[in-house]
Amino acid sequence: MPMRRRWWTAVAVGCAALVLAASVRAGDEELQEVTRLVQQISELREQGRTEEAIEPAKRAAELVEKALGPQSHELASALTQLGLLCQDAGRPEEALGPLTRVVSILDKAVGPQDPETATALGNLGSVQRELGAYADAEASLKRCLAIREKVLGPDDLDTAEALNNLGLLYHTIGRHAEAEPLYDRALAIRRKSLPPEDALIAISLNNLAGLYQETGRYEEAEPLFLRSLGISA
Repeated sequence: MPMRRRWWTAVAVGCAALVLAASVRAGDEELQEVTRLVQQISELREQGRTEEAIEPAKRAAELVEKALGPQSHELASALTQLGLLCQDAGRPEEALGPLTRVVSILDKAVGPQDPETATALGNLGSVQRELGAYADAEASLKRCLAIREKVLGPDDLDTAEALNNLGLLYHTIGRHAEAEPLYDRALAIRRKSLPPEDALIAISLNNLAGLYQETGRYEEAEPLFLRSLGISA
């Protein structure tokens, strides 16, 4: 899964939303604090100090909730940032609460069929999978996929990500027959939409090769592993 790409997309969008919201709807003091925290979080993350960025992210979320309310779209951005920081720091149990709240907020703020809600569901499902809450993860990831297929279309790259993530869940819990067609579809979309040396294609190849290996299909796995390594090198 393209964790770094996903994380930075969330930070870029979320931080911009926080600063804009604070500047328009909150007082000068709140704006200064939010701006300072956003800058601090970004600097810490750039330095690889993810653990240290968590406390400022918590403070930013608290400030936004106080200034703009518990159901604000801007709070969803702040909580997304906090949740993904916790997950990236290897603390998925702390990510679960914020990311669960994000889905609840966005269901009301932008609607249950909005692509932004789908992204929130994908984030939540990833954490649920890490925590071993497989039934919850399946529900979140299937809903994410359904939204993206309906709104973005069956051949969109975000749909490919949702296919890959649901496939990864099934792969993790040994439901290989269900994982394989999802991996196949994700790879086909990425091959159609991306340059042949793109890292997302390498991820899809590696996932499918791992599945083949685990099911004893070694001759099919080997060329995919080699192709994946060739891209990653």
